[in-house]
Amino acid sequence: VKSRAGQHVACQISQVPMAKPHGGTDSILKRWNAPFWSSPYNAYAWSVYLKGDDGSLTQDWKVSLLVDPPAETLERLPKTYIQIATKDILRDEGKMYAERLQ
Repeated sequence: VKSRAGQHVACQISQVPMAKPHGGTDSILKRWNAPFWSSPYNAYAWSVYLKGDDGSLTQDWKVSLLVDPPAETLERLPKTYIQIATKDILRDEGKMYAERLQ
């Protein structure tokens, strides 16, 4: 895989990835008020990232890591390391993303 700058990408490292706009997973619902990264913080981050979105960006695989990318994109992805934490609100998103890549 090559980056836009033409550099070879050796691996992808995702530490507790924000993979699903607007949440709704069990881990977000159960730990919505977590002290480090809460559901309101997560919602705010997505609102900044998707500012002015009419809903179409959340359906794009380049934004939501859980939307199916083109098959040729999946085939070209480098090895991936995904770190998730047991009590993190983004745990389920990270797990779902890892399952998508298998």
